[in-house]
Amino acid sequence: MRFLSYLPLVGSLFFAAASCSADLAIRDYTREEMLLQFYNAMAKLSTCVVYNALPQDRNYPDDPDKLDGGIPCKIWCKAQGHKGEAVACGTDLLDPPSGKEYPKDVFGNEWTPGKCHCDDKIAPVITAIIEPVFEGLAKLDTIICGVLLQSISEAISIGFAAVPGAGQAVTAARVATRVAVESAKTLAENALDQDYFFDGWVQLACGFKKIDLDYRNTFDELVNAPDSVGKSSGCKRTDKKCRKLEPKPDRVRIKRAGPRKKTTTKKANPPKTTTTKKVESSTSTKKVDPPVTTTTEQSTTVSTTSTSTTTSSSSESATAVNCESCRSSSAKNVARDARWGAMFMPRAAGVESCVLDTSAGCEVSGLKTRDSPLSERSLTKADPSVTINGETYYIDTGKHKPCAEAQKDSGIDKYYFLEGDAKCGGGMTFGPEKDTGKKRFQNDHVYEKQTLARFFQWLADGDVKPIKLSTKPQSSWVAEVLLEEKGARVFRLRQQTSTPLLGIPAAGATLDDVMAYAIARSDPLNERNNGGGLPLARTVQNFALVEAKVNEHKGTFFREAKPAGIEDTSPGAANQARDWIRNHAGVFHYLRYTHGTTSKKEDVWNKWMRVSNWVDMVLYEFDQQYTWGSHPDEPQRAPEADGTVKTPSLRAFYAHWIDGYLGRIETNAQTWATDAKDRFEKAFGSEAKNSPAAKDWEEKAFGKNGFALKSKMQFPRPHGTVSPSSYGAYGNPDMTLDRNGKPVDVGVPASL
Repeated sequence: MRFLSYLPLVGSLFFAAASCSADLAIRDYTREEMLLQFYNAMAKLSTCVVYNALPQDRNYPDDPDKLDGGIPCKIWCKAQGHKGEAVACGTDLLDPPSGKEYPKDVFGNEWTPGKCHCDDKIAPVITAIIEPVFEGLAKLDTIICGVLLQSISEAISIGFAAVPGAGQAVTAARVATRVAVESAKTLAENALDQDYFFDGWVQLACGFKKIDLDYRNTFDELVNAPDSVGKSSGCKRTDKKCRKLEPKPDRVRIKRAGPRKKTTTKKANPPKTTTTKKVESSTSTKKVDPPVTTTTEQSTTVSTTSTSTTTSSSSESATAVNCESCRSSSAKNVARDARWGAMFMPRAAGVESCVLDTSAGCEVSGLKTRDSPLSERSLTKADPSVTINGETYYIDTGKHKPCAEAQKDSGIDKYYFLEGDAKCGGGMTFGPEKDTGKKRFQNDHVYEKQTLARFFQWLADGDVKPIKLSTKPQSSWVAEVLLEEKGARVFRLRQQTSTPLLGIPAAGATLDDVMAYAIARSDPLNERNNGGGLPLARTVQNFALVEAKVNEHKGTFFREAKPAGIEDTSPGAANQARDWIRNHAGVFHYLRYTHGTTSKKEDVWNKWMRVSNWVDMVLYEFDQQYTWGSHPDEPQRAPEADGTVKTPSLRAFYAHWIDGYLGRIETNAQTWATDAKDRFEKAFGSEAKNSPAAKDWEEKAFGKNGFALKSKMQFPRPHGTVSPSSYGAYGNPDMTLDRNGKPVDVGVPASL
């Protein structure tokens, strides 16, 4: 009885399979036989199938409820001699390994592998873990429940600073925030995750029908809140398999974090020349722009993580627990890879996504967010960062709306998605919400934030090999002159009184801040530091809502990572492979999408060019304002043939880098396309001989004008523009606009 009474509380720890039945009523022998074969194969591994989508969102003809991932457990437990009917699925593993994505069943549904538990293993878990931990959490009353979710959102948005004001509502919000932080930290210390917090504590205690928050990111923010806001109540598990939480000091709320510790570079000594030791890039998966790490002797890295540390980066002393949620953020990578690593498919890092909602607005605890007494909307901030010689610098790229809010913003172009399904569909299309079906979308910064971080990473990598007549600066100059917020050598661009107007405040602004002014963002001017930047009406135009998987693979290409090949070549995996090819190829079809002269929508690549040419214009202004020769570690330039020495140019470095960057992405994608075609035809080519539909798809993908051909893996080459860049990335008069949207002629960059 204990198991049944606690089953709703357990939430994602186990899912009940009491309604499972291995005796399927066969209506379509081929379809259901394929499904049963899949479940039998999983049963032999004592592995259950935790479908990532809700039943109504799963792909199965006529009756998605037939997709029951507990069936393998029923089969396995029976084979092991267990007579009880109750089975459960659980694991200490989740999140695909870095660079991979969830496996899919024979119908293309994503799932997470779990370990089967038979009837005699379930009750002890409840007694040892669930009961003692949840008994230690705070009790939620009506007042706290009424403001809890909005208080959490507001606390995160203001960095857990004290909620301003007075009165009963504000007091309740402060109490709710403290209770949420304490409970989240308690669960994390006891090796339980976000699903226990929301589904097992908040939802059941308050009776919410819907919690419209990002479980993972919100839980991580609460766990990483300063200890002055709230602390864990300690380890409650009877097995004592808890994890250690690192102390969380108060956050320093400044516009952009400079070095996390005082720089130790000696100003009096001339900078030393260093050589670069090339190490392979490492990548990780996160719901923000994908992180990139490049290691040199000077330790220069780029990351797009926010300032807080997620719960997945816990102490190595953390102990994995077999009954953890299938969505546990404290999963052990080694254990996961050993048991299920081969099941995961290559993937790109994701960001927040949403299923399109036809209702009037997203709801938080029954109230639309604009009706909240604490906040009008919830914006997301995830600044890219550059780490130089062990010091981390954050580039202030503003805030953006999550997908659910972006779909209500009339200033954001929507929706870009792949037409048709995996078997019959083809390329990219643009259409209204009614045509999108159940597709998932993401709010895309077309010009990715990571691009700025990658440029500074390259600029500061310590490679002093000449590029033509120019030599890059040493890392100390990039850090202390360009990126530091405060310091003896920091250079600030001055506010202009004539064209080009860049929106620089009276106090001036650092170079990286002004370069980021044009990045797609949703925070209005009055919420930005000193009101600097472009008006909201202009920055919001640089977003687009695009199908989620296409955007995720876009992140893979733009971090210069190589997409993995088709791994599952088993019978029945052809549609999965088709979808995989479409989603990768869709990146370039999306970026090349044109609307025609009769449409009021702008072409997608215009959004990218507008931001890139803004960066070019800002660097033009920097070259004019900066006093070259001020520091020995700045860029250098060798004499011309006639003996004259021209001043260096950061603008010229960006022009050189951005063309090379885009070219490398194209080369990488073209290599992928050739490999994808060869692998698909080798694995599934015979299907086209017997299936007209399969033959038609291959023609769409690899035929004379196929959407997945090597020749289609290219960025646009703008016509009718006068730009020295074939991509229109700089010196493009049609796309070089100042703060007020007025064209500016900055000519072409100087030669390196």
